Amino acid sequence: MRADLVRRFGDYVLFRPPVRPGTWLLWFGPFALVLSAGAVLLARRRAASAEPAPLSADEQRRLDDLLQNENLRRDPDATSPHDGR
Repeated sequence: MRADLVRRFGDYVLFRPPVRPGTWLLWFGPFALVLSAGAVLLARRRAASAEPAPLSADEQRRLDDLLQNENLRRDPDATSPHDGR
């Protein structure tokens, strides 16, 4: 009966299929998925922790001008967790 199942459906129906090129995906696929997911998570973590580029002198000057401007209009939709809204 077991030989008939293997002949009809292949080694994939066995609980412990033999390790050979046709069943490598069964044996090593889960490990490859875990390793690739870990590599993706590590790459995303490294990319997220990268320091932003410093402002150029022109950008810094424009930012200082904007911050010194008294006529800035508050955004009514902007909220802060500290203003009680």
